[in-house]
Parts: sequence; C-alpha cells; structure tokens
Amino acid sequence: ILSSAEEVSYFGTAERFVAVALGLLGPAGQVLMPTIASLHLESRREAFQLVRKALGFETLFGLVALAGGVVLAPFLLPIILGDKFGPSVLLLQILVCLMPFAAITHALGLYLLVPLRRESLLILAISIGSSLNLGLGIFAAGAWDSIGMAVARVAGEAMTAILLIIMCLRIKHE
Repeated sequence: ILSSAEEVSYFGTAERFVAVALGLLGPAGQVLMPTIASLHLESRREAFQLVRKALGFETLFGLVALAGGVVLAPFLLPIILGDKFGPSVLLLQILVCLMPFAAITHALGLYLLVPLRRESLLILAISIGSSLNLGLGIFAAGAWDSIGMAVARVAGEAMTAILLIIMCLRIKHE
C-alpha cells in the first residue's frame, strides 16, 4: 500500500520468476502423490522410502533453483526484461532463497502428511508460516520496502518448512 508503483513492479517481476520455478514442483506431485498414498496402505516401509527419495529430489531441485537464481539473475534478468528491471535482480536473489524451503514443504505436506491424513498439521504449519510472513511483511516492507517484503516471504516459507520437519519427526517417533 505504501510502496511506489515501481517497487511493486520490481517485486512482482521477481516473484513471477519464483512462481514459475515453484510451479515445476506440481507435476512431481501429480505423479508421486497417488503412488505414495496407495503404498501407505500396502507397505508403509516402501512408502516412506519413496517419500525420502522424493524429499531428497525436491530439496535438491530447490537448492539448484536457489543457486541458479542467485548466480544467473544478474545476467539473465536484464537480457529478458531489459535494464529498467535491474532492481528486480536483488529481489529475485532474495526470493529464490525460499526454493529449498518450499520444496521441503511441498514434499512433506503432499507426500507424507496428506496420505497419513494429518492435513491439520499441514494447515497449522502453513497458517503459522503465513502469519509470520504477513506480520513481518507489514513491519519489514515499511522499513525496507520490497526488500523487506522479500525477506518476510522467505522467513514465512522457512518457518513453514521448519515446523513441518519438526512435526514429521514427531510422527516418526509415534
């Protein structure tokens, strides 16, 4: 609300690139979710092995997207969008830091909690992470404009992933 139109466009541009990368997780979920859900009914051990592989693969994807975004953003963004979107580079470099956390959230939520019918834990973790994002965003965006909002978004996603990791470790010990 308090940001200029330019700040909003820089943030929106960076966030669109991250949204495209996050969208790449969707097809994996469409393929693996039914398989893992049926395995939970037949062989929990096999299901957990597939969940571990999927979690490893998606986390690796998140780390590669993070590294690629940080390294390539300064070169590719000006080529794709032009020099006027130069301020989007730093925002993109900050926002791609959420990729490993989003991958963990996706994998644990979709491949573990949903098949185990623990959706309430997923909703709780997402609600807490989103509340942190919103609360921190209000403060940080007022102080640091779009950079503050980008940091708030990463912090919210990190909180969600950390909570899900803790929840899933507790489920393992049940």
